[in-house]
Order: sequence, then C-alpha cells, then structure tokens
Amino acid sequence: MDFENGLVTASVHDELVARYLKAIDLAADAGYRNLLIAGGNRRGMDVDEGLTNAENCLKRILGHAEKRGVVLAMAMGNTRQHPDYFFDSAALGVVLCKRVGSPSFGLIYDIYHRQMMEGNIRGTIRKYHEYFVYYHTGGVPGRNEPGDPDQELNYPAICRAIADSGYKGYLAQEYFPKKRPLTKDIITASLRESLHVCDV
Repeated sequence: MDFENGLVTASVHDELVARYLKAIDLAADAGYRNLLIAGGNRRGMDVDEGLTNAENCLKRILGHAEKRGVVLAMAMGNTRQHPDYFFDSAALGVVLCKRVGSPSFGLIYDIYHRQMMEGNIRGTIRKYHEYFVYYHTGGVPGRNEPGDPDQELNYPAICRAIADSGYKGYLAQEYFPKKRPLTKDIITASLRESLHVCDV
C-alpha cells in the first residue's frame, strides 16, 4: 500500500492481500526474487496487536509467495524520519520473522536507518543475519555516500560483516550524492567510489 498503511493496518488487509498476490506473480514472471512490503504506522496500537495483525496478513500471502519463489522483504524504518512507523528496530522485525516462520519473508537491513535508530550495526548483522534478505547503504548523517569522510560508519568493516555472514544477495547503494549540481558524471563517479568502498 504505502509506508503508513501496511501489515499492521488491519483495515487495509483485504486490499493489501489482493495487491500482493498479483505483485508476487508479476515479480516471479519477470524473474525477480525480492518484493518490498511495508509494516505500516502504529496509530496507538500496542506491540502484540501490531505483530498479530502483521502475522495474520502475511499468512494470507506467504503460501503464494513460497509457491512462486518470491521473498517479501519488509522495510524497517526510523521514526525520526518516519514518525509512528511500527517496525523501528531489527529485534522487532525478527520477532515477526519467527512468528511467521516462512522462507518467503525477511527483513531489509537498511544500514542508514538502523544506525539512526539503534547503532551496533556489525553486532546486529552477526546476531540476526539469517533474517536479513536485502541490505541498503547510506552514510550517517545526511544519507550521503558510504565513503564520505564526514559520515560516522566504517563501511568496509560493515561490508566484511555482511560477507562473513554468508550473504550472497545485493547490496543496494541507497544514498544521495553529496556533490552538486548533480550531473551524470558526478553520479557515475560517486557510484564508482561507493562500490569501491563496499567491495571487500
């Protein structure tokens, strides 16, 4: 649906399920493995209610995802930029993974968001890597290049932790190039340097 109306939002479940059953087929037919899904906003609900809502919704979708070989990858947000988002920690996302127990559901570990919310990036990767089906980069602060000298994360060390976990998927470069004005040459050079920083 959108970032605000997702798995925890019971009122949109029927529409969300219908959309995802179609989207799973589109993804599978096109040869894609991962499909983004959002958790939705809390709107005053407690943790157990939100987890139960999300579990109930996923159980209506995951059988089809398993048959088609598609993994629903749930975004975990940071409530400094996405106020009220329900899944704002890796640990809470892992609880949902354990509750649904499906190989077709996992988490997007967005390094930028996780640093903003909880830090301990390498420790969290080592602890929960089996639940992370996709990774995003981004320098903190500013969500600029992972090699930006003004940001606080050690991306070569983080990428070694990801590689050491046995992960074989994509590492998405999800950031805003710092240099302006943005031109094709600046974007290309920025991406080339970011790939170099993360190539371990």
